[in-house]
Amino acid sequence: MKSILFSILFTLSLHSYGDVIFHNIAKGKHHKGGEIKIEALEANSDSFVAHISYKIKKKIYIPIGSNKLKGSVKQSLPTTFSEKEGYDYLQSIGSLKVKKATVKFIKRESIGSYYDSYKIQILPDNGKWKGYLWYHPSVNGVGWLKSELTLLDIPVLGDYGLSSFIQ
Repeated sequence: MKSILFSILFTLSLHSYGDVIFHNIAKGKHHKGGEIKIEALEANSDSFVAHISYKIKKKIYIPIGSNKLKGSVKQSLPTTFSEKEGYDYLQSIGSLKVKKATVKFIKRESIGSYYDSYKIQILPDNGKWKGYLWYHPSVNGVGWLKSELTLLDIPVLGDYGLSSFIQ
């Protein structure tokens, strides 16, 4: 009975994994904007893979091919991060080592109409990027309404920061 209940709850918690979230990238020093696509892939009872793909629209004077300003990152996260209770848990313990990264609770803050969002930091072990994400339970899919990502070692630009907000 316990395993049947777990299977039902797990299936219900994965209902939003098919949802894709699109964020608009805010204008920056060397870019005109862009788009980030966030979706959950490869979900099982223990974890899911967050797939974040980006395409940055560069300013005309930047001597980098457009193909260098698009790409994607994947990060495995525990299924607890598919619902509010996982973020409550992270808040209570402060940080959590997950597969190939460390996730840290930063603070709760309101962003526009999203009252009391969870701000977390993800620090991947590979050191290719780092980021902040804001989670709110009313947002579909993985629930991330805002992001601040720093792509490390971009040719010519070095470390480059992007911020985005849900469309």
